[in-house]
Amino acid sequence: MSFWDYQQPSLKAALSAALGGFDRDVLERFYSLSPEQLARLFNIYSDTYGDGPAAYARKTYPEWKQGAVRPSALTINRLLDNLPLVLNFDGKCELLRKLRERHRKPEHHSLKVKADDWKEHVIPLVRTVIQKAYRANLPEAIERRLTWLSNGDMQTARAILAHAQALEGAVAVAMLQDEMRIIEDALTNLDGKGKVTHTIRLPYGHIQLKISGRRGMDKESETPAELVRQKDSSLFKPTAEDIFEDVFSDLDQEQAAHVKATAAEEAMRLVAEKKRGEIKYANASRDIANFVNNADLMDQRRKDYQMSAEFEGASGVTKIQVGRNWSKTLIAGGAIGILLVLILLYVLTR
Repeated sequence: MSFWDYQQPSLKAALSAALGGFDRDVLERFYSLSPEQLARLFNIYSDTYGDGPAAYARKTYPEWKQGAVRPSALTINRLLDNLPLVLNFDGKCELLRKLRERHRKPEHHSLKVKADDWKEHVIPLVRTVIQKAYRANLPEAIERRLTWLSNGDMQTARAILAHAQALEGAVAVAMLQDEMRIIEDALTNLDGKGKVTHTIRLPYGHIQLKISGRRGMDKESETPAELVRQKDSSLFKPTAEDIFEDVFSDLDQEQAAHVKATAAEEAMRLVAEKKRGEIKYANASRDIANFVNNADLMDQRRKDYQMSAEFEGASGVTKIQVGRNWSKTLIAGGAIGILLVLILLYVLTR
């Protein structure tokens, strides 16, 4: 084995670490190229690196695809530079999406809220986390390494994906107010016996709410539907126009057609996500009600019990823990009773 062969694992590991694993996404896309795209890529390979490397790539491609031979760090670096050149706008968009996901740095927050004041604490924070989709940047080293990211169509792709991720977050919390009402009902019915947390899951952050208190929703605040500055209809029924706002300014007619198709695809993803959210909300509502009823039945039996469950809703996951230690309660009650009797006897015998 040559020195180069010994070096390959460490070189590829270093490259993968620097890219956050994006090299795997590039290889996956490489192996799914159409015959026409693959032929164009090998022609670019030949023009850029010479006939020898291109011939080797053509010969070894089947073995790379089957996993019999692993591409070297040099090959992966060349693919990073040239693979996007043979992809259409949709293909580049998908690569960019995976790159953004690889380098996403979600925030983590934890809040203690009451059932009647959660809006004033949660809504501003949720909005900030959702809008992080517009502010999120790739690491500077990645921007320098992947020069194709600065192309005009990639800037358009960034705008589409950022807006789609912001809307994705808004759709995720569109039912938060209804979910909180369910949680309030559970707290009321559990009558202080349970602990309830709800973790809001967004593309760029998680917010864990530790909820206490009973229903008291007297004051109204802005609703989750206002988290993104869109009309209600656009939030609940995303369309292509909701995905790309002003991204057409520097595009020719052909580019605009590709962008419109991609935006429509993003819109359909949001519609599907909203439908999944509605199903999760309905299931969580039913399951939480059943859980509370079961806890009530256990309480009526006056036996020791501990119950815990998680329920996935539209905006995130609700966790409920409830239990009662009746034996300790009886012992404590008996001890207090004995103490009161002793005090009474002491008073009477003085």
